[in-house]
Amino acid sequence: MQDRIDLVFAAGAVHIIDSRIVGPAGERDVDVAVNPYPSDHLGVVSTVSVDPVEPPVFVAVAAVRVEAGTPLGVHYHAPGGEGTDRLVLVRAGADPQTSALAALPPQEAGHFGRVNFGTGGLLPGEYAVVLMGSTDIELSRSAFWVVAPGAVPSVSVDNALYKPGAPVTAAWSAAPARKFDWVGIYKADDPDLLNYLGFAYTNATVAGTFTFGAAELGAGLLAPGEYVMRLMSDDGYACLAAARFAVVE
Repeated sequence: MQDRIDLVFAAGAVHIIDSRIVGPAGERDVDVAVNPYPSDHLGVVSTVSVDPVEPPVFVAVAAVRVEAGTPLGVHYHAPGGEGTDRLVLVRAGADPQTSALAALPPQEAGHFGRVNFGTGGLLPGEYAVVLMGSTDIELSRSAFWVVAPGAVPSVSVDNALYKPGAPVTAAWSAAPARKFDWVGIYKADDPDLLNYLGFAYTNATVAGTFTFGAAELGAGLLAPGEYVMRLMSDDGYACLAAARFAVVE
């Protein structure tokens, strides 16, 4: 089930018991009045019942951004349990059989549960926890990033100066990795945060790059002028980091 303020998607073994519309008093079709109402979207609140089912085999980190030296929680459904399966911490893309940094068996209930890995001694970068089965087959993998203690989000561009029509590559690091974090290009002298010239989602990554080209900026890309690349928070307009650059003839 997935929801946002103005709609609810439900599928599978979900039964809708009741749904009501929330909004300002006097608004058409509003069932639950709230004043003052803090949004320009009406809300939907639903009561549902869900038939429990056994989840598929998986491993999932509790957080994709972890400061070095803090615990990393790992949830899992291990088909064989403690006697046969293993949870293995590796560098991103590494083989868990030959490049394991740490390993634990499933614990607690055996097949379902949570373990904690320590991140002390891990350098900043991308890692993964891998669920290995009884025959050393990789069953599931979950990525995460380690950042330095106290790290703050940053964004940069691959050049300080560009020629007109040149693509611009943004790089971000230590980002919060929210679902809809994004990077956008603005004119440097325009304070209106709605006036971005082009944008791209970071795909919930702590670190990464994206190249802005004609698809994002139009056929001519950027004309001569001063610009700023901004890292923005979760489909909103809170700026987390910024980097200036210029386009010159």
